Amino acid sequence: MKLLRRGVIVWLAIHTCLFFLGLWLLMFKCLHDLGIGIIASAVVGYFLLLYIAFSESFSEKISMLITLGLHQAFTQRGPKIEPSYENRIASAKTRIWVMACRGGKFKRHFGNQFSEWAQNEKLDVRILLSDPEFPTVDNSVSYLRDLEEPRNSHSPGRSKEDIEAFVSFYKNSISGIAEIKKFKLKLARCMPAFTMVLIDKEIIWGPYFVNVESSETPSFLIKQGGELYDDFEKQFIEIWESPSYSRDVLGSLNASED
Repeated sequence: MKLLRRGVIVWLAIHTCLFFLGLWLLMFKCLHDLGIGIIASAVVGYFLLLYIAFSESFSEKISMLITLGLHQAFTQRGPKIEPSYENRIASAKTRIWVMACRGGKFKRHFGNQFSEWAQNEKLDVRILLSDPEFPTVDNSVSYLRDLEEPRNSHSPGRSKEDIEAFVSFYKNSISGIAEIKKFKLKLARCMPAFTMVLIDKEIIWGPYFVNVESSETPSFLIKQGGELYDDFEKQFIEIWESPSYSRDVLGSLNASED
């Protein structure tokens, strides 16, 4: 019980600090959006604690959070949480695993590090994008995602273009490197249920919603030690290692262009 109370106190203290940090950042015009995002995260944390407290047994629900490993929630996974990705990837020591439909934003923010990652013996980098040719070129899973997102911001066929651009950029980034260490890109031949970025002992993941821009959907931070982390890690490995669910891009997509 003492451990439970300490957990509640720490939870409140952290989110209170986040709240006031967000208020302080609002004083700076260039950090206004970041401040709003941090305040939103703190508020979500308060409401999550209240929900747990009033839904069922308080101790059982806190235990649920500890068991699942849920650490933080964000109302969006767009620009407002980009610092969360950037800071964690900058300090990554062992793993960066990414699963997404297109990966366009990831390429824009971290593409300049691809060559460095390809030569890093210690960092295991794996990227899974949707296969624009699965199950067929004309009726692919990525094309279906185009139809699901708002038409005014996403035209049919854009996902295929983004994925092919990513593959081309990846190949150009590693060309000339004698030995690729631990940086691989594969295309997933299955329906994407969520997007995730695993960085060492943390995972940031978010769902896909119909008629909602991907960057506008919520995202969640989970840590190693909880059941959710293990579930997401196993799902990534299942897709990555199975020839039925993924394929290597080298010598596959647009091979004729090489």
